[in-house]
Amino acid sequence: MRNTEKFIKKWEKDKQKGKFKYVLTAGIMTGTGSLVGSVIGRLTYGNSIYSLMDVHLYFASFLGGFIGGVVGSLARWSSNEEKYNHLVNNK
Repeated sequence: MRNTEKFIKKWEKDKQKGKFKYVLTAGIMTGTGSLVGSVIGRLTYGNSIYSLMDVHLYFASFLGGFIGGVVGSLARWSSNEEKYNHLVNNK
């Protein structure tokens, strides 16, 4: 029961911010995570002298993460809406 109430409160808060902000935030967070992972990977396993020069690879990593985050958050928005409506209507 506690998880249900926690989900309802969190989703109400996320809904108030709006779908655009929810999707954009998820995209930026996922893109940033991909970027950081890419930089760490290149510094750890690559030639560190030239690794930071590969800006196009980091941009591609961020962009891929951003797009993945946007697509994933759009799917989560719909499923969270359905879950929220089901929980609120059946309470």
